[in-house]
Amino acid sequence: MKVMKRGLFASLAVIALLAVVVGIVYAFTIGNVDGVWGNIDGVTATAGLSTGLDVIGGYDETTGYPTRTDQTLVRNTGICAGDPDGDTTFGQWTSVASANWGGLGSHTPGTCTSLTNGLFFSEYVYDERTGFFQSDHIGIEIYNGTGAAVDLSNYSVLLFTGVRTYQTVALNSFSLAAGGVYVLVSSSAASQTNQEDQTFTSSDDYRAVVLVPNGTATEGARCNRWASGNGNSPSVMSGWLTSVQNLITTDENQVRYGRDAFNPTAWNSLSCQVTNFADQSGFGFDGSNGPLIPVANVPFFLGKFTHYNHQVFSTDDDGSGGSSDPFTTVPLTVTVPVKCNDGSTPSPAAFTFTPIFSLDETSNGGTCIYGDPGDTPCPDKVTVAMPTSAGSFTCPDGTYTVVINGFTTAGLNPGEDCDVSYNSASVSSEFITQEDHDNHACLWASITAPTADISPIKTCQVVAGWPASFTILTTNDGPGAAINPTLTDTLPIGVTYSSYTSTLTTAGGTVNQGVCAYNAATRLFSCSLLTPLPEEGAGSAYWKVVINVTGTALVTNTATVSSITTDPFPGNNSSTTTCGPTAVTLTAFTASEVEGNVVLDWETASEYNTLGFNLYKAASADGEKVKVNDSLLPSNVIPGSLKGAAYTYTVGAASTGETYYWLEEVDISGGTTLYGPAALIIN
Repeated sequence: MKVMKRGLFASLAVIALLAVVVGIVYAFTIGNVDGVWGNIDGVTATAGLSTGLDVIGGYDETTGYPTRTDQTLVRNTGICAGDPDGDTTFGQWTSVASANWGGLGSHTPGTCTSLTNGLFFSEYVYDERTGFFQSDHIGIEIYNGTGAAVDLSNYSVLLFTGVRTYQTVALNSFSLAAGGVYVLVSSSAASQTNQEDQTFTSSDDYRAVVLVPNGTATEGARCNRWASGNGNSPSVMSGWLTSVQNLITTDENQVRYGRDAFNPTAWNSLSCQVTNFADQSGFGFDGSNGPLIPVANVPFFLGKFTHYNHQVFSTDDDGSGGSSDPFTTVPLTVTVPVKCNDGSTPSPAAFTFTPIFSLDETSNGGTCIYGDPGDTPCPDKVTVAMPTSAGSFTCPDGTYTVVINGFTTAGLNPGEDCDVSYNSASVSSEFITQEDHDNHACLWASITAPTADISPIKTCQVVAGWPASFTILTTNDGPGAAINPTLTDTLPIGVTYSSYTSTLTTAGGTVNQGVCAYNAATRLFSCSLLTPLPEEGAGSAYWKVVINVTGTALVTNTATVSSITTDPFPGNNSSTTTCGPTAVTLTAFTASEVEGNVVLDWETASEYNTLGFNLYKAASADGEKVKVNDSLLPSNVIPGSLKGAAYTYTVGAASTGETYYWLEEVDISGGTTLYGPAALIIN
């Protein structure tokens, strides 16, 4: 498919402002961003709708079907391929205002030099009959310009009497030689031609005739169609009832699929030919227009994404139980012309990467999976993901990668459009879209450094002496963003999984982000963050996963994190904690003000292999914790003993406001268990 220049703008003022905030260290220059959709579900429709199609006449949305009277149409010399979109002016035909049956069976293409363009109509005779009980007489000639023999049983002819009403004539099993012709004659006109290869029973008043391949077995989804253009010279693959000049008025590239669910007539396997492009569902991408000046690790507006969400059938028959052939995934190859921060041209000069877009197309009725209560019909979900092996470009100072941050639907400030500013609090790789709407979102991307050092800190929370939850806090020491971060944790025997929470904290705040799953058979708990994890220094970013459990024993548990970005220190990608009823039984933990100082008191009923304690504080219950003590506070109990002890620690001068404190127990193996918080409010 042709890749076109893109026309959406981006706010250079906002990009420049972001650059000032973080410091222009690694600034790049980006030209016009281009994007083109690939094959749906990884399958090419080469033997489907876009090959071997031809149309005589067609439907004109302004004037209606062409007038049909007694006439003969002969394909002009030099026409060597079919016209899949049809032409109500019959510009490729020579017309005679009478029914001439003598020419059927004798067509030659004339000046064609390469006969590899498929089957096409070469002659058409229409003899209108007005007598009572008389059917119109019809003759149709098909020419084989493929350069090889063709089995005609793979094709059919559609005879249209209305916009979407037609009669199907399945061609007989016949091997048509290269350069040969095949003549169809209505049974009412039998014996009027010199060559009759097949007859059919006809109705009256045909307005258009279409040659189609049978079925679309090689399609990745039903009725694939692609289009790209800027409104001046759009190109469309397949489909003859299409007027795209008024559909694509930007530099957008589109992929469409599906059959119009509101077709008033019965469907059959060839119904793709009578579904308008505008009635289909699909995706559109309109890349931003350069020059852009993004800074490394700071998101920039990549382009406008649209889900054209219309009600369509996605199965092979009328939607009542045929084999399913839905749209599942489609790649978008994005080309980003880039200059290095020193003005030099990187290798490659036009960086290309291919995120994968997935569609969960739900049933339009019943209980909706996505959206809000009362949504009718049910919304769908679009997900974007980077490929497992991201590409890169190389500048004199290193190798960089362009990654997708995700979708946004609004800017950072109230009333701002999503392309004006980056809203880190709402960015997501998931986009919920309403049926019967053109759903728009902004795609944001980042140029990130080639490595990212991610590491987890795992703690265990104990309630009434038993393990109640594990918290895994993952941070990224950079210098680049961690792409496709994942977390795995095999839960030990002695705890039962119940639920989880997954949140991402950045400079824009804390949002629910990430998808986790638990396999009861293997006890494997796994998570994927739905957007890159930025460097911790850029707004104290961290990914927090809490695994809620019910514990019945002393357990040791390890969590491991990874990403597809190269990690320079893989040795810190795991964290282990041990906790349970015999680790430490805490009977009290309080924070109080004593003579102007903050004093923390705690008491244990028992300790087992406890090495010592750390204390932490934060301004809120979910805020960033800061350690209070300079060094580990040793246990007052001999390791291995089940005795307890009482402890007091003076933090320092008290200050007004609300502060939260936590107690961390450290065992002799290095495992930790976190208790608290204890709140202290001073007016």
